[in-house]
Amino acid sequence: MQEPKGLIHALLLNGKGGASKLSWLDVCSWEANQECLWLHFDYKEPESRQWIQKHSGLDDVAVDGLLCDESRPNVFRSGDNLLVVLRGVNLNPGSNPEDMVSLRVWTDGKRLVSTRMRTLLSTGDLLASLDDNSGPKTAVLILIEWIDRIVRRMSDTVDNFEDELLEIEGQLFATEPRDVRNLLLQLRRQSIGIRRYLAPQREALNRLIGEPLSWLDELNRLQLRGIADRQIRHIEDIDEVRERAAIVQEELSNSISEQMNRKAYVLTIVAAIFLPLGLFTGLMGINVGGMPGVESAVAFWVVVAMCVGLTGLLAGLFYWKKWF
Repeated sequence: MQEPKGLIHALLLNGKGGASKLSWLDVCSWEANQECLWLHFDYKEPESRQWIQKHSGLDDVAVDGLLCDESRPNVFRSGDNLLVVLRGVNLNPGSNPEDMVSLRVWTDGKRLVSTRMRTLLSTGDLLASLDDNSGPKTAVLILIEWIDRIVRRMSDTVDNFEDELLEIEGQLFATEPRDVRNLLLQLRRQSIGIRRYLAPQREALNRLIGEPLSWLDELNRLQLRGIADRQIRHIEDIDEVRERAAIVQEELSNSISEQMNRKAYVLTIVAAIFLPLGLFTGLMGINVGGMPGVESAVAFWVVVAMCVGLTGLLAGLFYWKKWF
């Protein structure tokens, strides 16, 4: 009869878009003929885990799904009971979007038991609608609207990916390659991290639409299908961002390679010009008898003139060959 530590809220829907908070005594006395009961827990708290394991009345599959530390988006059905595991974009201040927040929801159409470790902004949106008496009226509508808000929150993140990529594309030839490479690496890492969970979440939503649940009618399935279509568009947009980022990465590599080739080409031209001069001056510097011009006062300037002439001749030859 004692409220477990880690209970975030216990709400009773009023069937009119609003909800009221319940004491733990009211939770324990709740019956199925009343309006929907929603219990939301922090599953890291030992008391919450103990209540879910021993006093919630859920089967082992539901308990494991609500309490496991690592989870991927999935849907499990047992009779008329449903367990949904989802991931939402982490929009908490100071967090990385790709570090997605896990949400687990169990429902039988009359009661919801949900768990989380970190705050999900979509949950706050849902609670705000209930405070304004404009929220869902039943358990199934809570589930649908919750999923809808999770997917809707992804739109801003996907749009930010596209804006960041446009900015990177604009800086491709105007900024240091190292800076562009770091920005591109961060964008690709974030898109891959989010894509990792969105693909199984798409499959989970498709499975949810087809589950034979008595409390899930055709209108609800149409709503879920619309949400699933929006999820698919997000995945397609992220795939497009990844492909464009790969093209930008290839262009960046080509640009760096072209710069290195240009510098190597200039060094090669310089070496080609001075290699004959080095051979000539080395030959003239041999300390053996019989070297011409040793006794001449103008021999040095003759050698200089020959070197300058040879340099001009080689430069003219390279220019005529269009080598530079």
